[in-house]
Amino acid sequence: MVAASRSNNLRVKVERNEQIDRSINGNARESMAQLPSTQVVEPFGEVNVLPQADGSVNIRATILMVPNVEGAQTGLAIDGSASMKDAFGGGGAVSAIFAPSMPNVVEPVARTLASYLANFGSSGKTNVIYWACGPGGTQIQELGELDAAAAKTKAFVAPKQYGTGTKLLPAIKYFTETKYPNSPWCIFVVITDGIIEDLTEIQQYTLELGQQLASGKRGFLKLVLIGVGAEVDEGQMEALDDLDYGGLK
Repeated sequence: MVAASRSNNLRVKVERNEQIDRSINGNARESMAQLPSTQVVEPFGEVNVLPQADGSVNIRATILMVPNVEGAQTGLAIDGSASMKDAFGGGGAVSAIFAPSMPNVVEPVARTLASYLANFGSSGKTNVIYWACGPGGTQIQELGELDAAAAKTKAFVAPKQYGTGTKLLPAIKYFTETKYPNSPWCIFVVITDGIIEDLTEIQQYTLELGQQLASGKRGFLKLVLIGVGAEVDEGQMEALDDLDYGGLK
């Protein structure tokens, strides 16, 4: 599983040359550092870090070209827990009279990622869900399969019911067991802004997935976890990234 931590106000730009530009407010300085190849895993090809004048960073990552695989599937899972309320523009205020409206920062990111992922699916679509919804943060809200054009205009409004917890395993199993258990090639991207409450269960389950990959019982599978915001537990993300999958990466 690929793990990456980012700050607030994440913007994502995907260009036709397979380049994703994740940037945070501010103009880049001239200096730029490239992560060693040993720290970069598929589907990323190259990752460059550009310090910003305000102390934040601009990260530019290139995505490896994907072969045309029949039956290839992709998915995007967006955190629907209560901590995402501000990101969806909710703010939690009783009325706009008492607080100015807040921008929905989830929508542009989701539109960009979903439209990009759609190009990798053999059907030309990607499956989008909200996860960590409802009681305990265990429920999934399906947004459906979107092609690139539909994704670019999709209204990514707040979940029907924000979750009272952040359980990631149901979202992973939704893709790997409910929707695409037999797909020969899969990439699923997960966005979260907080602490993952079922980390131990995820570690065990992803190890099982790794064993299935190693034995040839499952096709290519990549889970990409993107952490956004100050509340992300970087230790958890590193723990997932450092798991020993029997030599698989």
